Amino acid sequence: MEKIDTSKFVNKNADSLSIVDELLMDDEVVEKLASLGVSKEEIPNYASVIFRYKVSKDQCRNCKGLDKCQADSYHNSTDLAIGDAGEVICKFGPCKKQALKDVVVDGYLDRSFPDEWLESPISNSVRVRKAMTSLKKAVASKDKKWAYLVGDTGTGKSFIIASFCNKLAEKGAKICFVDTNKKFGDLRLLSMDKFKRASFDAEMNKLQTVKVLVLDNFGSEFKSEYVINTVLRPIINERAKNKLFTFFTSNYSLNDVAVMYGTNPQSKLEISTIISTIKKNIESETIIEDGIENYL
Repeated sequence: MEKIDTSKFVNKNADSLSIVDELLMDDEVVEKLASLGVSKEEIPNYASVIFRYKVSKDQCRNCKGLDKCQADSYHNSTDLAIGDAGEVICKFGPCKKQALKDVVVDGYLDRSFPDEWLESPISNSVRVRKAMTSLKKAVASKDKKWAYLVGDTGTGKSFIIASFCNKLAEKGAKICFVDTNKKFGDLRLLSMDKFKRASFDAEMNKLQTVKVLVLDNFGSEFKSEYVINTVLRPIINERAKNKLFTFFTSNYSLNDVAVMYGTNPQSKLEISTIISTIKKNIESETIIEDGIENYL
């Protein structure tokens, strides 16, 4: 880069010796300026601009999360650049955490969990490790690409899978995370309205083909032969055929779900084939039990 003529850009209000000394002692700042072709001797000319960059950099380094952002430019970071006239200027843009969160948000084609879960830390408890192991095995498997987490309400099943899916979204995966009760109810109503058939078909196609599908609260949905034939079976069969990642959370074992759906001989036969398909695609049902952290 050509030598910058700094003489015409002197900032006479930013020549504090203490600030300059502080900037000179920051190796990252000096290295950044050097990459722009700015020497140590030129720092006093842009002390206020560079100091603003340093403050932003230090705030981001000590970040405790987007909800506790301390930066003056909320959720934005400051960088240094060379302006059109060759002067040192500040350049603003999304901080790394915000940029990563944007990637995660964009990864969800459908999402039923709260925004807070997009970046909430997860514990390393025994039950979390157990669930994560089941999910990781599914992602790494060639044949059993599904996982089924079962446990009582409040054991963290949904949160665990959401945290896992966030990491997949960071890597570019497209995900549908749906509350089965609400989504199946919406689909049932759409399917019965001839004017909304196109919307039904589009929603079904999304759930059948998305790379990762989470059926949260499976077994809580309205149960009928119509739901089996119109919604559940097409989704399960298509995803099984194409070996697409499919994760379930439920308060009920698969056998319990079969009993709840199988209220007559016909529905019992139909749900049994679906449950059989699910069992073929999971290693086993992963039981998530209450941990002491649930009560702290």
